[in-house]
Amino acid sequence: MHRIFDHCDTETLLFSIRRISKYICAVVETYDRFALSWTFTSKFDDDDIFHLIQAEQVVSLSFLANQDMSRFDINQFTRLRSLTLIGICTDELEKLFSTMTINSLTSMWIHLGHMSNDQTLIPSLSQFNNLSLSQFAFNEVNKGIRWMMSASFEKLKYLQINICSYNEYVILLYHLPNLRIFRINNYTMKESTLNLNVEFYSSLKSLLITNGSITSIQLESLVKLTPKLQYLMVKNDKLRKFDSIFDGLFWEQLVISQLNLLDKLDFFFSTSSYNDQINDLRSIILPFQTPFWTNKTYCSVTCTFVIELCQIWLYSTPKITPNIEFSVRCEISSVDGLYRFISGPIHIRYNTRKNQVCI
Repeated sequence: MHRIFDHCDTETLLFSIRRISKYICAVVETYDRFALSWTFTSKFDDDDIFHLIQAEQVVSLSFLANQDMSRFDINQFTRLRSLTLIGICTDELEKLFSTMTINSLTSMWIHLGHMSNDQTLIPSLSQFNNLSLSQFAFNEVNKGIRWMMSASFEKLKYLQINICSYNEYVILLYHLPNLRIFRINNYTMKESTLNLNVEFYSSLKSLLITNGSITSIQLESLVKLTPKLQYLMVKNDKLRKFDSIFDGLFWEQLVISQLNLLDKLDFFFSTSSYNDQINDLRSIILPFQTPFWTNKTYCSVTCTFVIELCQIWLYSTPKITPNIEFSVRCEISSVDGLYRFISGPIHIRYNTRKNQVCI
């Protein structure tokens, strides 16, 4: 029954399920994997919670910036494995890490409420030395990554950071040999760094890049270090020039030459429809209809003309498109090469394999 409880939030367990019967109440009282979340929607207060459960029964904590963390002694949660801090300021982060002695954490997610400087962050983050993290997400790794070279990160398997340059990308892959999933929210790269002499290969399995204006040359430089990659996602919501990143032949050659183990590919790119290089949507989708694409299951590809935005989108299906409530658009899929006009929310798509509209 505890495995079922793992899929329930704490409020539901304590104030609904627990009241079903005396037997269920007794089972809930022995549950020791509670996840506490203090958010705007939380309906309980501290007294309610800690009257019903003990601190050692809690394995996950989440806080928003509006919560007064000083009223908690985080060290009382001796079995804490996951800590999420959203909108926290640097001073609060300093105070928390300077007093934290627990060493059970394996997952940490930090989103600073405002930008700060590297000199301020390094002393506080040096407190990681007593941890052994396997998952780490931080929105301000953009002014230096030296502090991530500590032993606390050697076993890291999942890393999510806000801004990452090519140099930092190489350093992180080199110093984090156990890293398997790397998510970069904003990728930056100067062409001058392409000539770096790099002679190692990472065991990375998944690389996810969002909101990065990456070129085909830059992408090649990234994946040449990750021959074991099984999942690649590249997403850029901003308009870009119509270049080789829209070419199915480029993607085909990239996978064949450098990503032999790739199982899944997701991407989204957009460009202005006012472009003399674009004859029609079919000319864009045609390179994605070669035997390489039809015989493999990486993804199917759709090219869309969003009429009111005067934009052309190229994306994998199921799509990772921007959240637009309504649009009138013309679509063509690599599956059958047929044009379709759709009017409605962007999440509505036409399933060409089942010949039906999907929501």
